[in-house]
Amino acid sequence: MREIVDYAENKCITIVPEIEMPGHAMSALASYPELLCTGGPFSVPGNWGIFVDLYCAGNTETCDFLENLLLEILEIFPGRDIHIGGDECPTVH
Repeated sequence: MREIVDYAENKCITIVPEIEMPGHAMSALASYPELLCTGGPFSVPGNWGIFVDLYCAGNTETCDFLENLLLEILEIFPGRDIHIGGDECPTVH
């Protein structure tokens, strides 16, 4: 990613990364089911869609995970913006 960001920067292009949260995170949640409010285990769905399971905002481990994730993204992408989504997020939980 750093090479792509450097290439884009040399062309006066700013890449805005998109890290979906709190929804659209089933692949991360399948790897880290402790970040869910409902537990696990989960597998990555084989189809596209909106799923009811998402990061648990009341879990301090989830907040630490997401903070570390964003800090890593900030190291790679020098722009001032990160798109975090938030749309299409169910409110079931």
